[in-house]
Amino acid sequence: MTDERLDELYRLLESAPIKANGNKPLGPKSVRHIHNIISAALDSVTGPRKLLTVNPAHTADPPTERQIKAATPDFPTLNDNETRHFLEEIWKPCDNRAYDGGLTHHCLRDAPLWTSYAATSCRRSEVLGWKWSLIY
Repeated sequence: MTDERLDELYRLLESAPIKANGNKPLGPKSVRHIHNIISAALDSVTGPRKLLTVNPAHTADPPTERQIKAATPDFPTLNDNETRHFLEEIWKPCDNRAYDGGLTHHCLRDAPLWTSYAATSCRRSEVLGWKWSLIY
């Protein structure tokens, strides 16, 4: 195992379609994660009286933090203004006359859920698991 072979592996992962990734190549962050796993595994077998004297992953060339940050995300995200506009829209009353519960009616029944996502960055399963006594 050499650092050149590791570099070849990283470039292959960044360019070849991966079936488990929807036939798309892996992104720089995933390749960097693979590098970290390989590096840790090779660290465990390096040193005196071990299988390797040096860790080739230490001199390999995985994607850098700059490349990771520059990569296009797989899904679009909202900026602060877009989030504010979205939350304002879902909380607008719809003037539904069929509703007679004394509270303002909103056609989007999931408005509190979306607001919780935006305000806390919790995952769906976490928000759905909240107890009403802790919220209301």
